Amino acid sequence: KLSQEVAELEEELAAEDKRVSQAEGVIRNAEQTLKVLEEAKTLLLEHIAREKPAMIEAILPADEELPEPEEPDENSSAGSSEDLDDEEDEVDEAERLNALAIEERWLRSR
Repeated sequence: KLSQEVAELEEELAAEDKRVSQAEGVIRNAEQTLKVLEEAKTLLLEHIAREKPAMIEAILPADEELPEPEEPDENSSAGSSEDLDDEEDEVDEAERLNALAIEERWLRSR
C-alpha cells in the first residue's frame, strides 16, 4: 500500500514538473513577445515623430517642451562624404532622442 502511494505521488510530481516546465516556456515566450512589442512601439513612435510630429503633439500635453533635434551648422565644411555621414549620424541620434522623449512624455501622461 505504501509503495502504491509513493508511485502515485511520483506521478503527481512528474505531472507538476511538466506543468511548471510548460508554464516557464509560456513565460519566456511572453517575455520575448513583450520585448518585440516594445521595440516595435519605439520604432513606430520614432517614425511618427519624424513623419507626423503634430500627431504626437495632439496626444501629449503641451506644457512640456521637447528637446529640438540639433541642426547641422551651416558654416561647417560639408564637402566630404565623411562629414555628411557624421551629420546624418548626428541627425539620426537626435531623432532617436526626440522619439524617446516623446515616448517618455506619452508614458507619463497615461
